[in-house]
Amino acid sequence: MSELVWPRLRNTLILGLVTAAVTFPLAILVGSWAGARAGSRGDRISSTLGLVFMTLPEFAAGTLLVYLFGVRLRLLPVVSAFDPDIGPLSEPATLVLPALSLALISFGFAMRYVRSSVAESMRSDCVRMARLNGFPERQVLFRYGLRNALAPIIQVSSLTFLGLLAGVVVTETVFSYPGLGALIVTTSLNRDFTTLVAASTVIAALYAIMNIANDVALLYANPRLRKTTR
Repeated sequence: MSELVWPRLRNTLILGLVTAAVTFPLAILVGSWAGARAGSRGDRISSTLGLVFMTLPEFAAGTLLVYLFGVRLRLLPVVSAFDPDIGPLSEPATLVLPALSLALISFGFAMRYVRSSVAESMRSDCVRMARLNGFPERQVLFRYGLRNALAPIIQVSSLTFLGLLAGVVVTETVFSYPGLGALIVTTSLNRDFTTLVAASTVIAALYAIMNIANDVALLYANPRLRKTTR
């Protein structure tokens, strides 16, 4: 059982980490930029694009990317054909389309959440005082606005990663990616309930670990929560 589940888990974690490495920095950068310019034309454009990406179903995003980059342009493989026991790093090109498919949807959700948190933080009293003291706008954003929005950003990062774990079931099926999500679909169709329960238990454990890590990170990011818990 472990010989079947653990390699698939490793493949799914690699896909999730690659997606997160692309999504989180870009979402924080674009969300902070839009939140600091709330109401501007650039903010409206980025928020609209984020809403479109966020509401795009995983299977639709995967199908569009396959058609564009795999069928029309023929730049990337449309199927993640690699040995599940070796892992996707042996064929890095097979990671691009699944990771991009997950990143589009995750980016929309994370970016809009960061934008909302930063926009609210930029209306705080400490930001107004920093501007009155003559600090450059970039320093005001990163030193005061983004720091005050750190707790919500940590929370949305955790929620986004949990969403990635849910989205891999569809995405791995679309791209025939040999991960834990595809294993769940296969075992469900074959009525292999023993393997299905084992894979589902691993995903549930990942959810629990991420929730605990999120709570611990929030305690360190927000001193008021540390005082409350004492």
